[in-house]
Amino acid sequence: MNDFGESSKPLEKELISADGLELQLSVFRKDVKLQRRPTSHIHKNDEGYGLVIREVNDGLVESDRPRVGLVVGNGAILSTLPEVPADVLVISDYNPFIHEWTEYSINALMTANSPEEYRALVYTERNPLYKELIKEGVRPEEGLRDEMQDLGDRHFLSGSKRFAECKESLLKKRLLMLAVDLTDRKLLSRISEVLRRNDIQITFANLTNVWEHAGNVLETSLSTLPFHEQAVILHSSRAYTDRFNPKMMGICRGLSSYIDIAKSANQFWRNYGRQAGGGRSR
Repeated sequence: MNDFGESSKPLEKELISADGLELQLSVFRKDVKLQRRPTSHIHKNDEGYGLVIREVNDGLVESDRPRVGLVVGNGAILSTLPEVPADVLVISDYNPFIHEWTEYSINALMTANSPEEYRALVYTERNPLYKELIKEGVRPEEGLRDEMQDLGDRHFLSGSKRFAECKESLLKKRLLMLAVDLTDRKLLSRISEVLRRNDIQITFANLTNVWEHAGNVLETSLSTLPFHEQAVILHSSRAYTDRFNPKMMGICRGLSSYIDIAKSANQFWRNYGRQAGGGRSR
């Protein structure tokens, strides 16, 4: 008790809900310049993702507060939602078409009663986004085929059991479509302020090969965000593959581990590209 008869025990911060956090983060939607275009990147194209995601489960990072995940691009998120250790996932892409496809897919998954019904809703001309892709010469079925081959029985269309599991996860977790410039320290500082104010940390991230595009500035900018010390971070690189698509680099635990590995892989990739006449560094 203090001199005023009040308890001297520090007040605990009010526990924010996942819905409340999503609302607070949604204010950043207009802070990045966007460019809409139909693209084949509606499907995950990082080689080996199906193997890596099998090492991830929702219990790897636990918290009594909402856990935040950051996914760059599509991330095959509908197939991996049951496993990722996060309650609110920020799906980041500069191309609104990716977000439109993801939102349409979410609605279709919640509406359909089977994988067959889902495919009839999404991979036919009933879907206006599908028609846009066909008009641009993109074949969505090919991307889906490759994604299903990579993910195997983890893909949400692999069977009725997995379909139901992923559908149930959509009722428990939140997906927020929000383009985040990971090189913009001012924007990340504002997002970080929201998270820190609520004692919330980033517990999961799928950053793909973003380091190859953004460069070493990420070392400083990402450090602005409150990553959990054991955050599960997935990433890919073209450093150690002769194929066009990037290859998954496994799982990092914590931001510093990710920075060390991604920075090294990116340097190797660029050096190799220069030695080969620049072919791999474009």
